[in-house]
Amino acid sequence: MKPKKPAGQQPAPEPAVRPQQRLEFDADTRQRYHTVTETCHRLRVPPHVLRYWEKEFDISLKRNSAGRRIISDPQLRKLEIIRQLLQVEKLTIPGARRRLEKLPSRPPELGAGRDQRELLRWVQRELLGLRAVLEPAPDSAQAQAPPEGGA
Repeated sequence: MKPKKPAGQQPAPEPAVRPQQRLEFDADTRQRYHTVTETCHRLRVPPHVLRYWEKEFDISLKRNSAGRRIISDPQLRKLEIIRQLLQVEKLTIPGARRRLEKLPSRPPELGAGRDQRELLRWVQRELLGLRAVLEPAPDSAQAQAPPEGGA
């Protein structure tokens, strides 16, 4: 039997704003992790698509203490590129794999006193690689262009 509330007491109001979502960090690297739900909302894909991409592109996700899959920032960036290749550029899975292989993997490790030119060169190569992935090939651009001149 539930205890009765005093006559004049109101229930506590619900908070108007949801509490901040708890961020998960790896204690060693301080790297942020995202939940599957958060990642699906960001990529605008359902969870089964995310699971399929994990298998097809060999992305191994960590699990948190509750056993749920969590996605790191670098994995999220890779998934964003996969979405661009598959859904925007309409590449096949093998075509997207080939494009991903051409992309540089990560920035060079720089010591505290080292020259930053190496990092800038890496950023330049990374951007040029991304541009090559995101821009259509010159052959397909010419094939889609309307003929010049009047009819």
